[in-house]
Amino acid sequence: MLKRIFLFLLAVSLLGTGSVEASSARRMAMGGAGSAAASGPTAALSNPALLALRDRRTSGVELIGFDARLANNAFSLNDYNTYTGATLNDADKEYLLGRIPQEGLDVTAEVRASALSFGFGSAALTFSGHAGADVTLSRDLFELFLYGNAFGDTISLSGTHVEGISYAAAGFSTAFPLYYHGNRELTVGITASYLRGIAVEEIISLNGMATTDTFGFAGAGSVALRTATGGSGWAVSVGGAYKLNQSHALSLTVENFLGGISWSGDPTEYGYEFAFDTLTADNAEDDQIVSNDYDSSIASFSTALPRTMVLGLADVDGVFRWAVDWRQGLNGRFSAVTQPQVGAGVEWRGLGILPLRVGYSLGGRQGSRFTYGLGLHLLGFYLDVAAASGASFDGYESKGTTVAIASGLQF
Repeated sequence: MLKRIFLFLLAVSLLGTGSVEASSARRMAMGGAGSAAASGPTAALSNPALLALRDRRTSGVELIGFDARLANNAFSLNDYNTYTGATLNDADKEYLLGRIPQEGLDVTAEVRASALSFGFGSAALTFSGHAGADVTLSRDLFELFLYGNAFGDTISLSGTHVEGISYAAAGFSTAFPLYYHGNRELTVGITASYLRGIAVEEIISLNGMATTDTFGFAGAGSVALRTATGGSGWAVSVGGAYKLNQSHALSLTVENFLGGISWSGDPTEYGYEFAFDTLTADNAEDDQIVSNDYDSSIASFSTALPRTMVLGLADVDGVFRWAVDWRQGLNGRFSAVTQPQVGAGVEWRGLGILPLRVGYSLGGRQGSRFTYGLGLHLLGFYLDVAAASGASFDGYESKGTTVAIASGLQF
């Protein structure tokens, strides 16, 4: 009897998993593509207009979604293992400095999490948390570290910046049909979110320069940053979707089209200024460096969120499916960049309850990378996992770590 029940459930799951399209982990595994392929509560996180497509009006709940990224634009894990603690020769120094772009070394960390997001027909209610940090260090600093100072050298802090933000969001999404004709559909959607700011820190001005001359070092600089530990705001994302036929759909989304966060919780500005002239090893401990630091309460201030446009095309039917997305940052705030990113991926459902995925993306902040993942889809339950490597499947060539997991139910 137990064997028969198991075989029955397996047969139902093999026949009934085709309607499950879900999760940020699925998109990550497919090269970051798939904005045109979501349904249920995850459609609100991709493009709210998808909620009004007739075959996407499913009900469900995403129990948990989590993705994290730590990345830089210069060094791979292999570089780290090779050169950490090593004695560097001239060839090593030239290689390491050559890995750093002219705009500097950029390091980013980003975490997004969601829990108990609900979809019901052409509407959805989502809850999520976001945290991100972005640090860029001037290339001149690394040149000084590797080669030391030489006569006539000028070291600049230009391009150095630091910013970080964390906030929670509760969003309501709805969508409306504009046009139906056979399998063709045109829909629009909107997501309005209430934002609760947790903390923010950003540099508002930074300049500095040092020159080596006959008599020693001379230089001056200043930095000012502002912080806060509480605030509130709102955001609006808009989207459109066009279903070409039974299998293919187009998607256009502008994330955080409007809105931002007003920071009123203990807003503070911190600053530091310095200047020195004819500084040498002999007088470095004397009063050759003139400096001043301060901190003061300031008025509430506002920050904009990363604004991004995403254009997607997806095949959402059959055993073999694919998706392509073009992502364009519009304002470069908090770990977003204006350099476009293109991602593409495929999904094979030949194993029924175990869809397999692979993808590739290029451009953006991380450059070229392979992605991969799999899912478990059983009687409306889904569990998706994903990870990313570098420009090859060898994880040692990766310039960071990216992982994602999502789980939920669709009815």
